Amino acid sequence: MRFAATELSSGIIFEKTSSPFDLNQAIICAAGASNEQRWLQIPDGSDENHLKCSLVTIDGFAQYIIEEDSDAKNTADWAALRAERNKRLSACDWTQMADSPLSTQQKETWQTYRTDLRNLPEVTISPSTPNWPLPPN
Repeated sequence: MRFAATELSSGIIFEKTSSPFDLNQAIICAAGASNEQRWLQIPDGSDENHLKCSLVTIDGFAQYIIEEDSDAKNTADWAALRAERNKRLSACDWTQMADSPLSTQQKETWQTYRTDLRNLPEVTISPSTPNWPLPPN
């Protein structure tokens, strides 16, 4: 079981641990005081790099909970895809240089591959499972 310390008024999570100092505070807590800091339970299986503290209503009571921030995770996944794409583009920059040992036809094949890499974000539905183009042989 994991817990996150959060500032309730801002929703900022500033610490994560498996053993909070006061286990009595490590439960979903009732909303109310501003600038209050509490330990809240992190749901099992959550991506701990993308969490947020949210105010929700459960059974008619306003409560703070820790949940995955899917928007932040999605943004991070797209950034990771673009970083990997840029790395792959950089690795084959040499193929387009004037002094490259490749034939004109080979350069064109590499140009197509590089275009496919550049277009990858626009044709990808899920950034965590892109369909990477294969480099020429």
